[in-house]
Amino acid sequence: MKPVFVPITVMPGESFAVCEVRTPGGSTLLNYHAGWQITLIVNGRGQRFIGDHVGTYRRGDLVMIGPFLPHMWRDELGPAHHGIVVNFADDFLGEEFLRRPEVDPLRDLFQRARRGLRFTGSTAREGAALMREMNAATGLQRLIALLRLLELFTRTREVTPLASMHYASGFDAGEEDRLSIVFRHLNTNLHRDIARPEVARLIGLSEGAFSRFFTARVGLTFPAYLNELRTGRACRLLMETNQSVNEIATACGYHHTSHFNREFLARKTMTPSAWRAQLRATRQG
Repeated sequence: MKPVFVPITVMPGESFAVCEVRTPGGSTLLNYHAGWQITLIVNGRGQRFIGDHVGTYRRGDLVMIGPFLPHMWRDELGPAHHGIVVNFADDFLGEEFLRRPEVDPLRDLFQRARRGLRFTGSTAREGAALMREMNAATGLQRLIALLRLLELFTRTREVTPLASMHYASGFDAGEEDRLSIVFRHLNTNLHRDIARPEVARLIGLSEGAFSRFFTARVGLTFPAYLNELRTGRACRLLMETNQSVNEIATACGYHHTSHFNREFLARKTMTPSAWRAQLRATRQG
């Protein structure tokens, strides 16, 4: 099974993403992201695939994985599957953050997590509490909870690496850096027009070379990926705010609501208004 690149939607005013996931069958798509991911299984059991690792998981499973590491959770409980997921870039607190001497242990954690790490015992229990706290919090309190969680991970011995030492994602460091620059720029500027030549210049490529590089590594053309990213942000705004569809269209970079409706319909098989209504009906039920 070939892994699929999945974009992470970071909203304006956020430096990282936290979401609660309820998906029948778990994460049945082998996928990877540009940043780091921490996953807590609140309810579920099944098989976990991380790189070349295959193992079993159940409620309370707590895992951290690195950038571009393919992963999937295949659940046996169907609709009961429930998780909390945190996604962040290594420079989510600024490019200088990881150069500070106080965060030497964090750099080591990030290096080890490139293979995937599973936390157990009291670390998993304390980590699960912090994940729930993060999910419920906002702003500074949410950031503090993430830093407390990462600090916990740096000092624990209740940890097991998952993928083998020799497993490689297929990306070299230069490719990861270039893609990270692109994704950060897109998330920051998603509210406006973003031209391909503008992004190509950021990573020192011609427009043609950029198109070939991007499609080969992400599996989507640049315009298709950009629309996927805009749709992802729109879904979060539809779920988390009371903004009108017109306001959400503008916030996601669409000049005309009719264009937004067409793109959303093509990806979600329903209009934004219908999607929001279905979500609210499901929550009330």
